[in-house]
Amino acid sequence: PKERALECRRNHGAILTAACLAAIVALGLVLRLYRLGGESAWWDEFTSLTHLDAPSLWKFLTLNRTLDPATLPLYYTLEYLWWHHAGASVYSLRLLSILLGLAGIPLLYVFGRDLFGRRAGLTAALCMALSPIHVHHAQGIRMYVVMTLLALFSAWTFMRLVRSWRKRWWAAHLLGNLMLLWTHPFALLVMGVEGLYIVAFCARPVKRAAAWMGFSFLVGVPSALYLSQVQFWSPQLTSSWLKVPPLGEFLGDLLFDDVVNFSYQLRLSDYWTANPVRGVFDWALAAALLGACAGLGWSRWKRRNVRDCTSPRH
Repeated sequence: PKERALECRRNHGAILTAACLAAIVALGLVLRLYRLGGESAWWDEFTSLTHLDAPSLWKFLTLNRTLDPATLPLYYTLEYLWWHHAGASVYSLRLLSILLGLAGIPLLYVFGRDLFGRRAGLTAALCMALSPIHVHHAQGIRMYVVMTLLALFSAWTFMRLVRSWRKRWWAAHLLGNLMLLWTHPFALLVMGVEGLYIVAFCARPVKRAAAWMGFSFLVGVPSALYLSQVQFWSPQLTSSWLKVPPLGEFLGDLLFDDVVNFSYQLRLSDYWTANPVRGVFDWALAAALLGACAGLGWSRWKRRNVRDCTSPRH
């Protein structure tokens, strides 16, 4: 009877968790569909839209680089195939981005659950569903939503890899990083953080750390060679907008993208611009985000000799 009661409780918890996650995904969908057709395509989107009628994928990717030289082909391959086989309209391409963005919500739940349990996973998924910056990019015809999804997949598979070092996690992690590297040049930053984690917490045994470094290097070589052939615009044409950001803008973009007033990518509504309590909410959210990052980092550092990467785990 006790075992049966325990099994019923587990099943009830799993059903409740699934229902909560479904509700969170539905909320994310509503927020991303809201006013989806309210804006026309902007310049960064137009650079790829203008050549979608190309007779072949290869021709499209070649023409796209004439307007946006540093683009990597993975997202634009999806864009071209979607345009020709699912729906040839700006609205349809925005729906593609929404679907890719929504896929990150359950993935983040799984990541959070594997790290800290179901409640943490649901909390993380809710934060992503409500994230202003994620909503913004999930409505755009750009590679950022794919980059976010693949960066999340890279981090999750990396966590599973260093816990078990099983072959399937090697394969999943390296494949995720390969796709990430063919999505955006800043994928190197994600892999750089993973490399720092290897050095700080998983340097022993040396063979595993060296294997991760070596495989990651090999995965990155093709896209590095591709980017080395990029013929970018001259400094005279880009100096007005391609420049080192001020410290405040850099920190805002690095740590506080969801604090709308701290992000250069988003704009406040007229109501919040005039609201006198806006600053209180902004700094409270910024403090919560920074405190959570600092707390997690300190907790992991204290446990570095207790939970390391030396013993296989399932």
